[in-house]
Amino acid sequence: MAGEDEGAHQGNPPEEPGELLRMMDSLDPEGLVRMIGRLTEKIDQNPHDAGSLRLRALLYGQMGEHGLALADYDEAVRLEPGDAASYCDRGACRARLGDLAGALDDFDL
Repeated sequence: MAGEDEGAHQGNPPEEPGELLRMMDSLDPEGLVRMIGRLTEKIDQNPHDAGSLRLRALLYGQMGEHGLALADYDEAVRLEPGDAASYCDRGACRARLGDLAGALDDFDL
Protein backbone atom coordinates (compact mmCIF):
# COMPACT_ATOMS: atom_id res chain seq x y z
CA MET A 1 0.00 0.00 0.00
CA ALA A 2 1.19 3.48 -0.75
CA GLY A 3 2.70 5.26 2.20
CA GLU A 4 2.87 2.18 4.41
CA ASP A 5 6.39 1.20 5.41
CA GLU A 6 7.75 3.63 2.82
CA GLY A 7 11.34 2.77 2.04
CA ALA A 8 11.43 -0.16 4.43
CA HIS A 9 11.98 -3.66 3.18
CA GLN A 10 11.58 -6.67 5.41
CA GLY A 11 14.91 -8.14 6.31
CA ASN A 12 16.78 -4.91 5.59
CA PRO A 13 17.24 -3.09 8.90
CA PRO A 14 18.30 0.55 8.94
CA GLU A 15 22.02 1.07 8.52
CA GLU A 16 22.52 2.54 11.98
CA PRO A 17 20.58 2.46 15.26
CA GLY A 18 20.07 6.22 15.18
CA GLU A 19 18.18 5.89 11.91
CA LEU A 20 15.78 3.40 13.47
CA LEU A 21 15.15 5.75 16.39
CA ARG A 22 14.45 8.65 14.03
CA MET A 23 11.99 6.46 12.12
CA MET A 24 10.23 5.49 15.35
CA ASP A 25 9.99 9.13 16.46
CA SER A 26 8.07 9.90 13.28
CA LEU A 27 5.40 7.28 14.01
CA ASP A 28 2.18 8.07 15.80
CA PRO A 29 1.02 5.71 18.57
CA GLU A 30 -1.16 3.77 16.12
CA GLY A 31 1.85 3.17 13.88
CA LEU A 32 3.83 1.87 16.84
CA VAL A 33 0.97 -0.47 17.76
CA ARG A 34 0.86 -1.79 14.16
CA MET A 35 4.60 -2.40 14.18
CA ILE A 36 4.35 -4.19 17.53
CA GLY A 37 1.56 -6.34 16.10
CA ARG A 38 3.66 -7.34 13.12
CA LEU A 39 6.64 -8.18 15.30
CA THR A 40 4.39 -10.17 17.64
CA GLU A 41 3.20 -12.27 14.69
CA LYS A 42 6.80 -12.83 13.67
CA ILE A 43 7.77 -13.83 17.23
CA ASP A 44 4.77 -16.15 17.48
CA GLN A 45 6.02 -17.92 14.35
CA ASN A 46 9.60 -18.08 15.66
CA PRO A 47 9.91 -17.59 19.43
CA HIS A 48 13.71 -17.81 19.12
CA ASP A 49 13.94 -14.62 17.01
CA ALA A 50 16.00 -12.47 19.38
CA GLY A 51 16.24 -9.66 16.83
CA SER A 52 12.48 -9.26 16.64
CA LEU A 53 12.24 -9.40 20.42
CA ARG A 54 14.78 -6.56 20.70
CA LEU A 55 12.93 -4.47 18.14
CA ARG A 56 9.59 -5.04 19.85
CA ALA A 57 11.19 -4.12 23.19
CA LEU A 58 12.47 -0.90 21.65
CA LEU A 59 8.96 -0.08 20.41
CA TYR A 60 7.42 -0.89 23.79
CA GLY A 61 9.95 1.45 25.38
CA GLN A 62 9.04 4.17 22.88
CA MET A 63 5.43 3.80 24.04
CA GLY A 64 6.44 3.98 27.72
CA GLU A 65 5.65 0.30 28.30
CA HIS A 66 8.96 -0.42 30.01
CA GLY A 67 7.73 -3.54 31.83
CA LEU A 68 6.81 -5.17 28.51
CA ALA A 69 10.09 -3.99 27.02
CA LEU A 70 12.04 -5.54 29.90
CA ALA A 71 10.34 -8.91 29.38
CA ASP A 72 11.39 -8.90 25.72
CA TYR A 73 14.95 -7.82 26.56
CA ASP A 74 15.15 -10.60 29.18
CA GLU A 75 14.16 -13.17 26.57
CA ALA A 76 16.55 -11.73 23.96
CA VAL A 77 19.43 -11.94 26.45
CA ARG A 78 18.45 -15.50 27.32
CA LEU A 79 18.42 -16.46 23.64
CA GLU A 80 21.68 -14.67 22.75
CA PRO A 81 23.74 -14.33 25.93
CA GLY A 82 26.77 -13.09 23.98
CA ASP A 83 25.01 -10.06 22.48
CA ALA A 84 26.35 -7.01 24.34
CA ALA A 85 23.78 -4.66 22.73
CA SER A 86 20.92 -6.59 24.33
CA TYR A 87 22.52 -6.19 27.75
CA CYS A 88 23.00 -2.45 27.21
CA ASP A 89 19.42 -2.00 26.01
CA ARG A 90 18.11 -4.05 28.94
CA GLY A 91 20.25 -1.99 31.31
CA ALA A 92 18.77 1.24 30.00
CA CYS A 93 15.29 -0.21 30.40
CA ARG A 94 16.03 -1.34 33.95
CA ALA A 95 17.29 2.15 34.78
CA ARG A 96 14.03 3.66 33.49
CA LEU A 97 12.16 1.29 35.80
CA GLY A 98 14.32 2.36 38.75
CA ASP A 99 16.31 -0.90 38.99
CA LEU A 100 19.72 0.76 39.14
CA ALA A 101 21.49 -2.31 40.55
CA GLY A 102 20.15 -4.45 37.68
CA ALA A 103 21.12 -1.76 35.19
CA LEU A 104 24.66 -1.66 36.53
CA ASP A 105 24.87 -5.46 36.26
CA ASP A 106 23.91 -5.22 32.58
CA PHE A 107 26.33 -2.39 31.87
CA ASP A 108 29.18 -4.15 33.68
CA LEU A 109 29.82 -6.95 31.20
